[in-house]
Amino acid sequence: MPAAASTVISCPPSRRSGSSGGTDVRTLLDSGINRAELDLAMQPQARADLLGLVAQLRNGLGDYRAAIEALNKQELAMRELPRIPDQLTLSNGLERARALRGMADLKGCIQVLEPLQITARALASNDTPASATLLTELGRCRLGENDFNGARSLFEEALKLRQGSNDVVAEVGSRIDIAQVDA
Repeated sequence: MPAAASTVISCPPSRRSGSSGGTDVRTLLDSGINRAELDLAMQPQARADLLGLVAQLRNGLGDYRAAIEALNKQELAMRELPRIPDQLTLSNGLERARALRGMADLKGCIQVLEPLQITARALASNDTPASATLLTELGRCRLGENDFNGARSLFEEALKLRQGSNDVVAEVGSRIDIAQVDA
C-alpha cells in the first residue's frame, strides 16, 4: 500500500511537527506505542487494548513487522492481567496471523490460528464477527498453502456464522472466499 505511506493527518497549529505542517500516520502510531508504554504502565488492560489497535492499524498500512512488534508488546501487557479475556487472545492471534500472511509466512499464520479455532467456536454465539473473521483468515492461509478442502470448510463455517447477522458485506465476502476455492 504505497499510497498509505504518504498519508498525512493535519494537526492544529500548536501541535504541528516538522516543516510539512502535518504528522505522518506512522509517527502518530509510534506515539501511541510510547503512550502505551509510559502513560499506561500501570493499566495493563488499557495498554493491551491500545497496542492491539496500533497493531491493527500497522497491518492496515502494510507495516507487518511493526505490527508484530506491537503485538509482542501487547502480549507482555496481557501477561500482567489476572485473567486474559478470550476476545483479547483472539484479536492478538488474528492480527499476528494477518501480519504473517502479509509477509507470505502462511505456515506461521496457520500455526498461530489453528489453536485459536476452539476459542473462536466457543465464542461464536457471543461474538460471531470475530469468530467468523478468525476462521476466514485461517481459511485464507490454508488456501495459500493449497489446502483447498481445509480452506473451503473454514469458509463455509464462517459463512454459516455470518448468515442472518445483517452484515451483508461480510456474508458476500464469505461467498467470494468460497468461490475462490472453486476457481
